[in-house]
Amino acid sequence: MTTSNEPLDTPEPEIILDERPPNNNKTTTTLLPLLLINPQNNDKILERCQLMKELECLECDETTPTLTSISTSKSTLITAPQQTEKKFFTFKEYCMILYYNFIRKGSPHMIQFSDKQLIADIEKVLFSTQIDQKDGTIKKCLRSTIPFNVYDKMWLAVFRYVHQMCYEQFVIWLNSHY
Repeated sequence: MTTSNEPLDTPEPEIILDERPPNNNKTTTTLLPLLLINPQNNDKILERCQLMKELECLECDETTPTLTSISTSKSTLITAPQQTEKKFFTFKEYCMILYYNFIRKGSPHMIQFSDKQLIADIEKVLFSTQIDQKDGTIKKCLRSTIPFNVYDKMWLAVFRYVHQMCYEQFVIWLNSHY
């Protein structure tokens, strides 16, 4: 029996990237029926399909794990299994987590920015485009070096938005209590 003074020994969930290869069969079979059932969600499903295709085709080095836990439901790219082993990410991996969870069109937790140039600048810094010599298709490749200030403008935009939404209520609360 534990008392209230004793700490609980519950492991905190680690945020890790799913390092398994993508399961293409499961994804395609679940997407087709949804397109027929609910035509209003077609745009969102098509964006999610494009996102999955991009993740599969993205040419990363061997040390970068693939992000594969996307589905058409409200799931996330990040999984948090109960593991005792700690996983540390490189700066490039954190950039990919942020981009594919919050910035790219079709991501599960996309933040709507009114400044589209902000997104274009982030994508220009993260990726380069190359033309495949075999079939002439344009491929998106992750750059080998990413500057540390890649998300500075985005963080300022998010902070500005939160400040605009919360500041007035905070001032009202502060004036009424003090």
